[in-house]
Amino acid sequence: MIELKDVCKFNLKNINFKIEKNDWFAILGHNGAGKTTILKLIYGVVKPDKGNISLFENKIKQASIKKKIGFIAQDGGVLDNKDVISNLSIPLKLNRKYSKNKVSTLIDKLGLGEFTKLKACELPASRRQLLKIGIAVSKEPLVLLADEPMEHLDNEKSELVLSLFNELHLIGTTIVFTTSKSVPEYFTKGISLKNGEIIEELINKKEVSEIEDWKVED
Repeated sequence: MIELKDVCKFNLKNINFKIEKNDWFAILGHNGAGKTTILKLIYGVVKPDKGNISLFENKIKQASIKKKIGFIAQDGGVLDNKDVISNLSIPLKLNRKYSKNKVSTLIDKLGLGEFTKLKACELPASRRQLLKIGIAVSKEPLVLLADEPMEHLDNEKSELVLSLFNELHLIGTTIVFTTSKSVPEYFTKGISLKNGEIIEELINKKEVSEIEDWKVED
């Protein structure tokens, strides 16, 4: 579904990995390791200096790719001068997925009920981050790119976000998730980066064990 071959950009050196449909792919690494650059390369806002990136097996036109990808970036992602309801409604209307019920459900899940009349620029950092995440997940994208989505969130809110991501994953969304801390329990596989290089491939042993148990029972 997503494949990087010998990709170089900024400090990234010969990056190779493949993400299959419905993977929950974790990219682990310290600040400056190259995690954000990888997401920007996948999203297409930067181009590789060397190597190739293929998305959706190149079956979808470039102009349509961004409509199928949700991107939770560390900066931007909200309309500062619009209130919470408008921020959630406008992208849904543009994607023809709007309903009042969908917006109200998202507001409840994100715990933003008491903030609905505030503009995005007036929200506390944690609520602004939740709003940004809500905008991205509301579109139910084929691929969700999440760059350090737990930034500004306490443990309770982090668990809420992981639960939202898992709901998407269960209906078929492929998730690519960066973190400088620890990988979530839901991940299926991933990579660990250091100074722009892959130093380890990550596999969720619990996930593999469950698949093997299922095969045995079958």
